[in-house]
Amino acid sequence: MRPRPSGALVYEFPLKSAGFRQTLVLTQLMDTRTPRRKPFLLGSPVPDRRKILVVQSESGRELSDSLRQAGYEVVLASDAVGVLTMALRHKPDAVVLGARLAGGGAQIALRRLRSSVHTAGIAILALADHGPERQALLTGGAETCLDLPLDFTELTRALHELLLVRPTITSAPVSILADRDRLAALGKTELLDSEPDEEFDILTRLAARLLHTPVALVSLVDDQRQFFKSQVGLPHPWDKSRQTPLSHSFCQWVVSSDEELAVSDAREHAILRTNGAISDLGVVAYAGVPLSAGTNETIGSFCAIDGKPRDWTNDELATLRDLGQLVNARSALNHARPGGSGADADGAWFLAMARVAARGFVGASRLLARHDDNADVRSILTGIIERRAHELIEAAEAPPARSAAA
Repeated sequence: MRPRPSGALVYEFPLKSAGFRQTLVLTQLMDTRTPRRKPFLLGSPVPDRRKILVVQSESGRELSDSLRQAGYEVVLASDAVGVLTMALRHKPDAVVLGARLAGGGAQIALRRLRSSVHTAGIAILALADHGPERQALLTGGAETCLDLPLDFTELTRALHELLLVRPTITSAPVSILADRDRLAALGKTELLDSEPDEEFDILTRLAARLLHTPVALVSLVDDQRQFFKSQVGLPHPWDKSRQTPLSHSFCQWVVSSDEELAVSDAREHAILRTNGAISDLGVVAYAGVPLSAGTNETIGSFCAIDGKPRDWTNDELATLRDLGQLVNARSALNHARPGGSGADADGAWFLAMARVAARGFVGASRLLARHDDNADVRSILTGIIERRAHELIEAAEAPPARSAAA
């Protein structure tokens, strides 16, 4: 029996359970003589030291100190903005998420954690006042939510139970994939279920060539499936159907996080290893960048795929990123000019298209600098630049859209 500075007493009993520290811990808040409450028996072996990310603006230090005294390794974050970075860096076993956070609040922090394939499987325990906030956190993906003011014994019990059963995650959050604004932006591109386009095919072939991968895709993701506007190297029957359910999609995670995703060996990834793309499409290594097509929403991914493990280099990811800008430029400049919007909206539309095209030109210039010694690649990129420039000129010279009233 050994006293803790907080007044907690810990009773340790020897166990022979493999994989666990050889003690069963019985924790009780008491003085050295008289028990004040019924002891809390954890009831099963305590795992090896677990890491907890505490995200709380108020009283975060006090809570983290109490968790350390209970035997946890603790990392502290104070706002919603940095929570994803901290989780990626420290790889915690669980997150204790306070309700009142700077940087957008607990729901923003929860969305960030659940939208990334690297953090979506982390168990999350939220703290909130009883009411709408509590329900919103549970709906948003927290496994459990404790009422404030916090009972530390209850927190210890809930954490222990949470760590015994890890959440099973197989797909990106439906709340993001099925977001009404995102699906509307995707629909306006008129790319879903459209015919193959040689301009997109040029870019997928170029990606496969420069990155030395058997497969490259322009993948558009709705709330049920991913559709391949362009593909090179997909096995049969996927090359003909040009789509898969989300059970076979890595690209959904690029869309949900709005971040590029690079995976060396998906068979070893905690979430992706159960994805059907591994067994049915032969996906092992994956790298993808977000596509927006000139909208304010992420509608898909431009990706390269290998059937064997590989570590993606910074140069390869930069090449994919620059090609992705050219995919966005082609998608944006291929839009029909919106009608019935008036001169102001028409001008805003053109500025948006010009901005996306400019990013494409910058991407092409970087690719030219990176592959200047390859005459064939240089010729392909020069042709792409010329065609996008002509499309931009045509858009600028087209007559303004007529208003619906006219």
